[in-house]
Amino acid sequence: MGKSSKIGLRDIKFAWLNTGTDTVAVPAAYTMESTSVLESIKVSISRKGGDPDPQYAEDIESDVLYPDPEIDITLESKEIPLALQQKMFAQAVKDANGVYSFESGKTPVYFALGFKAAKRDGTDRWVWQYKCRATPLDQTYHTKEGTKVTRQTDSLKITSIKRTYDKYVSAKVDSDTAGGPNAAAFFTGVYEPTFTP
Repeated sequence: MGKSSKIGLRDIKFAWLNTGTDTVAVPAAYTMESTSVLESIKVSISRKGGDPDPQYAEDIESDVLYPDPEIDITLESKEIPLALQQKMFAQAVKDANGVYSFESGKTPVYFALGFKAAKRDGTDRWVWQYKCRATPLDQTYHTKEGTKVTRQTDSLKITSIKRTYDKYVSAKVDSDTAGGPNAAAFFTGVYEPTFTP
């Protein structure tokens, strides 16, 4: 297993967390989106909160506690398609004319987010974030200025938290890991960890 910097991003995948399946482990916990539904530009993952809380005893630092942080993800894409927004934000399906109507007060659904990050040595880092929820998009539309065209991308803000039944947040593996899964095994569905006692 080499040590190499990441140089790429591709194959964003979504899998919808089925209602009522987050408290027990079941094989059908997720429904995969059928295809790669967007062209990604950037994924940023950062920790928010979870700052160390040192405890002092006998006039010295005695222990340090790290509370669970929130994990913030920003996904930048050429476009977040309307059909994906409709599923992600639990909106009604489009009408007879193909128009999507977005209502207030809807609760976004939970989903798993997967992707591949190419590495400089030709291998990949594969990632699943298990339980994510997105915030409705901030959108900006920019006029053309003569011959100058400003590219306008969509940016999706996501919060990732641990699953209820097993407390896992994510799964990650390098594609050259000895004995590791192949891409089909890791991405056909949301990867579920297996342990040998």
